[in-house]
Amino acid sequence: FLGKKINSPWLKKFLLSAYQSDLFNLWLSRRLDEGHFEEICEGDACFKKGDDRPFIFKGESDIAEVNYTGPLFGKKMFWPSGELQSKEEKLWQDEGHSLDRLKDFPLYGGRRPGRVLVPDLKISEKEESLLFNMTLPAGSYATSLLREFMK
Repeated sequence: FLGKKINSPWLKKFLLSAYQSDLFNLWLSRRLDEGHFEEICEGDACFKKGDDRPFIFKGESDIAEVNYTGPLFGKKMFWPSGELQSKEEKLWQDEGHSLDRLKDFPLYGGRRPGRVLVPDLKISEKEESLLFNMTLPAGSYATSLLREFMK
C-alpha cells in the first residue's frame, strides 16, 4: 500500500502505523530466532529505565536498568550500530524498499522496547478456558503476548 494513493489521512496514518508495527514484530521474531531475546548486544539501540531517549549500548551501563529496542521505521528513526544496524537495514530492504526511500517515509519513526515486563499478569481458570488479566504499556499488544502462551 506504500505506493497506492489513499485519500483519507486517518486511514493512511493507521495503515502506516500498522505497517511499522508489523515490521517491528518481524524484527522481534528474527531476534528470537537468533537467540538474542534475553541479552543486550553491543550496538543495540537501548532505553534506560524511565527514559525514552535511545542510546547505543556499549556495555558500560547497568544492564538491569537497560532494555534494547526495535525499529519503528521512519525518516527520523534512531539506528543501532554495526551489525545490528545492518540487520535493520536488511529488514527494510527485504520489504522491497531502498534506504533512500526511508527519507520520504511519511512517519517520523522511533524505537519500541524489545521486552516488556507484565508485573500484574494474572491467569485464572474459568470453566474450560483461561482468563488473562494484565496491564500493558502503549505499543504493546495482548494478542502478541497471548500468541507466546499458545505457541
